Amino acid sequence: MNRTMIGVLSILFFPLLSVAGLDIHVAPIVFVEDPPPEDRDPRVDVRGDLLSALSGIPLNGAISFRKTAVAGTALPTSLLEALRLCEDKDYDYVIYGYVRHTRTTCFLELKLVDREARAIAITFLASDGADKYDRLIHDGAEKVAAYFRDDLGFGGPEVAAEPARNIWSIPASLGYWTPLGGDWGGRLAGVARIGAGARLTPIYPTFVLDSRDGYIAAAARLEYAIGIGEDGFEESLLNSVIVGVGAEAGWNLNDRNALVSEAGLLVRADFLSISKKYEAVQLSFSAAPGLYLGAGYQYAVNDRITLGASLRVDAVLYEPVLFILSPALALNYRLGGKE
Repeated sequence: MNRTMIGVLSILFFPLLSVAGLDIHVAPIVFVEDPPPEDRDPRVDVRGDLLSALSGIPLNGAISFRKTAVAGTALPTSLLEALRLCEDKDYDYVIYGYVRHTRTTCFLELKLVDREARAIAITFLASDGADKYDRLIHDGAEKVAAYFRDDLGFGGPEVAAEPARNIWSIPASLGYWTPLGGDWGGRLAGVARIGAGARLTPIYPTFVLDSRDGYIAAAARLEYAIGIGEDGFEESLLNSVIVGVGAEAGWNLNDRNALVSEAGLLVRADFLSISKKYEAVQLSFSAAPGLYLGAGYQYAVNDRITLGASLRVDAVLYEPVLFILSPALALNYRLGGKE
């Protein structure tokens, strides 16, 4: 049976195995150094390097590359020996071959043996410079994977899942605030800040950056902050209400960890009471718009709850401008969305 017929049969019958997945066993691969080195051990684990390279190529679980149970120096170097290995160990497919390393070049030859056809289905060849062994192995692995993926249809791209839409969540935060210098810094001391709100992610993932999902969401929040007068000034108490609307962006570092940033507009309303000796308490009210900008980190406890920390800067457009720094702990609860 010639190789053309073997290739045709492979294309016809290999896909029938894809439902259950395909096991390809890789025998120890001979490493030949010409001329043999005098100052070091010439043994190289070519099979281990090849399997490591293959494991880094996504095939969606359609193919498993495994080591053969061959001990010692029983390395198949011919079709007959490879077929005997298939019969002894009940393997359907075996890859064997060799690497030849010289002073100037590195050459790889791998052969895929089909036990049922009792023939070599395909030969993979690669060559490179003498100091490019790692690249040679990756080139060979890519050719092996491409044969199964592109020629035989194994492990092709997965059908992209439909993105989730209209994801509502409730963020909450508890933290501290302090004015940043200027006329405000010496007069006020922040005590605490608490807030809650709503966040809508229209589509998730919104973008993909460096193979990692990210999102952009609209957010609104309502916060309450309390502060007191600094020592040396009249006894005072500041109660503040902050309403903010803006956008939030997040980028997943992995399945659980993410970096987030936020920016938007706010309105701050301040209710100040000042107590002076022998005088009635003085009450005053002021309000102004402003901007906010922040960044943080989130950890996903599960599919619905994330915990994190954030740092935010507010710029309230009083005269002079009131700059506020607010570190906080954060919790976000996802309500859900349409898949």
